[in-house]
Amino acid sequence: LPTMRATVSGPKAAAVKPKTLPLDLFVGYLSGGGASNLPVDLRIGWFSGIAAPDGYDGYSFGGRALREGVRPMNGDGEDEQTALPPTQTIPAKLGADGTARQSVDIPQGLDDGANMRVEMDYQDANGETLTASRSIAIYPSAVRLGIKTDGWLMKADDLRLRFVALDTDGKPISGQAISVALYSREILTARRRLIGGFYAYDNQMKTTKLAATCSARTDAQGLAQCKIDPGVSGEVYAVATTADANGNVARATRSAW
Repeated sequence: LPTMRATVSGPKAAAVKPKTLPLDLFVGYLSGGGASNLPVDLRIGWFSGIAAPDGYDGYSFGGRALREGVRPMNGDGEDEQTALPPTQTIPAKLGADGTARQSVDIPQGLDDGANMRVEMDYQDANGETLTASRSIAIYPSAVRLGIKTDGWLMKADDLRLRFVALDTDGKPISGQAISVALYSREILTARRRLIGGFYAYDNQMKTTKLAATCSARTDAQGLAQCKIDPGVSGEVYAVATTADANGNVARATRSAW
């Protein structure tokens, strides 16, 4: 049975594009008192995507920026993937009261946000190595922007978009200015012959920015909408952007046919 308990905690305020993040560590005995001068190992891992706020089903929150051009597609049908920082291990030592504060450098360039998973390994008095963990959301902006359409299939001249702007606590933000850019995406497939008479297919994604745009401003409920004529048929991606008070950009991406 374990004889010790441990906790890992971060700042109470939301982490919006931080450069460093302080972590509070604690290991103590179940019978009372802290584990004095105990060495521990911190493991920092990164995972893409932040859970959507409750009550906003159907909205897409987040999304990476789109770039024009032709790029090869990977096995998941995407033209590119955002690389996450590698997992790192940081040794630390607790103080006389079993606590310590450890600052972790946060990689920049997490434009779509990420979940930082913190795990602390420590040696229990019973001889086992135990782990305490905590997940902390790293937001790219103090505004969480969501987008949805009236359906996945739209008329070529009638693309209707709906938006919602929330803070990191899920509360609506009124008067938030939102701008939208449209991109057309096509899959280009070519067949090539391999040695031995076999065939393979090369798939590429062609992304083209469209001239059509629209803008909107949220109401008291944090909602907004706009109607736009893309000028093309096929798959169209709508990329909505807004900025918080510090200029940090929030993005939401949605596709429709």
